[in-house]
Amino acid sequence: MALTDLTKYDLLDLLAANFYPDEKKEEIVSSYMKAFADYLSDRVADRLKEEDGEKLAELLRDPYVTPEVIENFYKGRIPEYDILLLGGTLLFKKTFLLDFYKEMLKKTKEVEDASNVLWSNMVTAAEKDEWGTVLDYAKQIEEKFLPSPHPSKYLD
Repeated sequence: MALTDLTKYDLLDLLAANFYPDEKKEEIVSSYMKAFADYLSDRVADRLKEEDGEKLAELLRDPYVTPEVIENFYKGRIPEYDILLLGGTLLFKKTFLLDFYKEMLKKTKEVEDASNVLWSNMVTAAEKDEWGTVLDYAKQIEEKFLPSPHPSKYLD
């Protein structure tokens, strides 16, 4: 499998988070999107000239600027911006998921939670970009261990 296969899978499905109330799902997605925006800004900033950075800052101060205007700004200044965006999106999503899985593995191991084996399997599969397998494990966690308190309770 390949990293690009990750585009086929929903973030909440891969986090075994579908049982959460809508507010919690929105919080997860919002947190993810903010972190991704920061990550992408850092990757893009390195590719801009100083005067481009000033122009971008001016655009961002405009309360009426649209995301399309910002995207066109980047496309006009960064060669192969679309490839950078896709690659950055996939790498960030994989890193985000792996960090979550590893933290869940650590926490479930500490408290000897029965879901520990599945989290371990998810880490291994995600490292190999086997996203269909990861999704299968996430579904098993949802079916076997939820809706009892989600293992993420160990993260608080």
